[in-house]
Amino acid sequence: AAYYIITGDTANAKVFLTKMKEIARISEDATTYAKDLMTSVPEKGTLVTHGFDDMYSCAYLQNVLKFRPDIQLISLDFLQSETYRAQLIKKGYSLPTETIVNTAFLNYLCSLNEAKTISISMTTPKEYFLDIKQKIYVVGLTFEYHSTVFNNFYFNDYLWNEKLEKTL
Repeated sequence: AAYYIITGDTANAKVFLTKMKEIARISEDATTYAKDLMTSVPEKGTLVTHGFDDMYSCAYLQNVLKFRPDIQLISLDFLQSETYRAQLIKKGYSLPTETIVNTAFLNYLCSLNEAKTISISMTTPKEYFLDIKQKIYVVGLTFEYHSTVFNNFYFNDYLWNEKLEKTL
């Protein structure tokens, strides 16, 4: 599945993501969480994920169930691949030139692409947030990146009371 996601072959990614769901490698709890995670992302936004459960559950929802096709998923893990980076550049993203994906890389990625409304999954290790802690705001189950002060109260109220399923 990773190979096909990295190379942009959504048809084959869909096949393997479906198989992963059928054998419970992508769990029901992970997809339930991922649905609320993706719901937390603004329309036409970008969701940065880290780790297996976030990325594959979100990819399953998006590619197989057609949930939130408007958002761009970016896996920090997949950014090690030049092919994956090239796919994102084709989609209009600016990427740091560094080859190591670390906390500084995420900071630079966010600042280069701020206009794309970057949301970062809360399950990302806390070290990634140290360089950007003054520029992230809790929005649902994400940290949303903004270089200026952002009022997240009303959107969080709306998400909590109207949109998030909160079944876990």
